Amino acid sequence: RSELRCAVFFVSGNHEAWIGGKEMDGLGLTSSLQKLDAVRGACRSLGVHTSNRLLGADFVSPVWVTPIDSWYDGTLTLPGCEDLTADFGRWPWVDFLKCDWGPSFRPDPSDVGNGKIPMGLTEHILERNTASIDEVR
Repeated sequence: RSELRCAVFFVSGNHEAWIGGKEMDGLGLTSSLQKLDAVRGACRSLGVHTSNRLLGADFVSPVWVTPIDSWYDGTLTLPGCEDLTADFGRWPWVDFLKCDWGPSFRPDPSDVGNGKIPMGLTEHILERNTASIDEVR
């Protein structure tokens, strides 16, 4: 790896936020945020980058790699495709079954259009990303 000057990065996806099952229960992970932090810790222990890194600083066109998290914000619509999300509240979407963001981020059951989106979670994740984003500006 060092002779090739390579870097391995990890960016979490939706499946990394899934909790439950024997493996997760055995690790004592009770929220998706805990699991994301644990996965990042495991990556760091293996030398996998989970935060900003400038690549190619010795070259004419260096590039920043900035792994950030994201989650559904309730705007899951595309103009002209409203029929695809008309029954969003009834979708058995596994992400909404396998993720638990903790007591601070619960869905708003009164939101009949997107009643599965945890209130405040998108803002919280943006807050977690802000330092990384600011560093590369």
